[in-house]
This record gives sequence, structure tokens and C-alpha cells, in this order.
Amino acid sequence: MVKKALNIYRVLVMICIIAGSLQKVDLVWELADMFNGLMVIPNLIALIGLRNLVVEVTKKDPLLKD
Repeated sequence: MVKKALNIYRVLVMICIIAGSLQKVDLVWELADMFNGLMVIPNLIALIGLRNLVVEVTKKDPLLKD
């Protein structure tokens, strides 16, 4: 299963490389900016999910107490 997924990923990367090399530079940079911005979404979800753990660990750490 992992090998199949890796091969699919490799094919998608090759398609993106070829498609990116055929586009105008401005479009490629705009797409890169957009996808970098979209990476905020899963990071925010992870931060929200881990907030209770962070509070718990912070309360236990003597170096972080007032």
C-alpha cells in the first residue's frame, strides 16, 4: 500500500513539475503563495486540538511558572 501511494505521489510531483515549467512565472509564484497560505489551515486545526495539552504541560513546568 505504501509503495503504491509513493508511486502515485511521484507521478503527481512529476506532473506538477512539468506543468509548472510550462506556465508563466507570475502564475507559478501566485500558486506557490496560495498553497503556502493554505498550509495555515491544518496548522491552526492542530494548534486548536493541542491547546489543552499545552496548558497542562505549561502548568507542570516549574521554569514556566510566575
